[in-house]
Amino acid sequence: MGPAVLLAAPFLVLGAVLNLAFGALRGLHRVPTFSFLQNVVLPSLRVLGVLAVVVAGGGLLALTAAWTAPVAVVAVLALLLLRRHLRDLRDRPGAAPPPEPHQQRRAFWSFSSARGVTAVVEALLEWLDVLLVAAFLGPAAAGVYGVVNRCIRVGAMLDHTARMVTGPSISAALAVDDLATARSVFTRTTAVLVAGAWPFYLTLLLFGPVVLSFFGEGFESGYPAMLVIATAMLLAVSAGGVQSLLLMAGRSRWQLMNKSAALAVAVALNLWLIPQWGLVGAATAWAASVLTDTGLALFQSVRLLGIAPRWSVVGAIAAAAAVLTGGGGLAVRALLGTTTTGLLVHLALTGLLVAGAGAVLVLRGRAAVRGTDTEACGPKRPRDHRVLLWSR
Repeated sequence: MGPAVLLAAPFLVLGAVLNLAFGALRGLHRVPTFSFLQNVVLPSLRVLGVLAVVVAGGGLLALTAAWTAPVAVVAVLALLLLRRHLRDLRDRPGAAPPPEPHQQRRAFWSFSSARGVTAVVEALLEWLDVLLVAAFLGPAAAGVYGVVNRCIRVGAMLDHTARMVTGPSISAALAVDDLATARSVFTRTTAVLVAGAWPFYLTLLLFGPVVLSFFGEGFESGYPAMLVIATAMLLAVSAGGVQSLLLMAGRSRWQLMNKSAALAVAVALNLWLIPQWGLVGAATAWAASVLTDTGLALFQSVRLLGIAPRWSVVGAIAAAAAVLTGGGGLAVRALLGTTTTGLLVHLALTGLLVAGAGAVLVLRGRAAVRGTDTEACGPKRPRDHRVLLWSR
């Protein structure tokens, strides 16, 4: 194991370089390029390398090399593509001159230092409750709670994807004080998050025992905790990607304060509630910390940045999800019970409903983009910054 760790260690630096290049590509609106490299090229090279090692009968060192070497390959590709895009941007007519180096350094560290500390706080928030459950209730309870934790966090993948796709558009709009476009993209992003995440969390609320039973006997005991957290996540996701909005607006220090407040809430409530309520106490602490963080970020985006989603749109989509997914799920559960068959039928029906609703939203979004393209636009922002969610 030691030699394998030593072999993989240098690739941590290359991984950091790769993440930097990926972030720059997203910032330049090269999301398709970023997605192709991260989601197609990198995993394909890894799978092919591992298969080759297995066929050749290689050992642990060979497997480690096959898994880590593609990071170097993709990092080189990403840097080459980034260099080309930066050259095209620099040579574009009317391109603004770069700022002075000292201004760049000050702006970079002002944003990144707070963001780096925030990443540490986020890691503490992710693992604090699991560790405290293990300390108070033992490893078995921590295992159950960890599974509940992982199931809930699957829903966060949609928020992560939306942040990757829409973040550059929001940042470009805010850079030229185009609040109208920022609100438009933010509203559409929130609508997509609610349309995708609400059915997922409602499914966990209705069929959580079945989902947890897939992990083994006894994991169903985590269902009460899942009820608490899934309910809180329904509220949190309805606020939209407020975390991404703060970052795209350059307010990393605000986010650090929000996360720190959420961490304080999590620590206090976990220490108080876990000994009394067990897993439900840990879930309550998690829910309170999530809602604290989201509530502060939402207040800042609405009152301080002046950006809020159209609540009528968000409310309508949430109501539709509650009626169709929640009501349909209750009907399925009444007919088939909280069983695997009931879950599968519910997922099939929900998939059809979500696909149909998504098709309608995409068609309406494309129509809105076509309508925007036919309007007379002022010179306040270039064409590239008028990219909406639906044109991606």
